[in-house]
Amino acid sequence: MGAARDPLAVADQRGKVYGAEGLWVVDGSTLPETVLMLAEKIADSLR
Repeated sequence: MGAARDPLAVADQRGKVYGAEGLWVVDGSTLPETVLMLAEKIADSLR
């Protein structure tokens, strides 16, 4: 996760994948203690 200008970032802070239409990801390694909270937050933002 990171800014669009970061060449190593593949997704923004909401999990939207750069360069792909309609694709979001949740990676447990980004926030290992709060994976469920992150997944729920991203899922809510898609509604």
